[in-house]
Parts: sequence; C-alpha cells; structure tokens
Amino acid sequence: MESERRRIIVECTGFYTSAEKSQAHLDAGAKKVLISAPAGEMKTIVYNVQ
Repeated sequence: MESERRRIIVECTGFYTSAEKSQAHLDAGAKKVLISAPAGEMKTIVYNVQ
C-alpha cells in the first residue's frame, strides 16, 4: 500500500535535479518524478508559454 501513494513525486527541493539523482525516487517505488527546476541534460517543458 505504501508504494501506491507514491506514483508521482514532485521534486521541489533543488537537490534531485538530474536523472541520476532523481533515480533514487524511482528506486523507492515512484512511477514518475516531476522536477520543478532546470534539470541540465533533460528536456525542459514550460506549459502555457508560446
């Protein structure tokens, strides 16, 4: 049941800002990780900006 509550992690600490670091959330059972900071080598998506 614990892993069912962690489907999507919204990372706002500024510490897990790379694919390698955010992998810790996935290893802990998260299905997806949303990083709320520029993540270097990963694609940045900004909604409602044209």
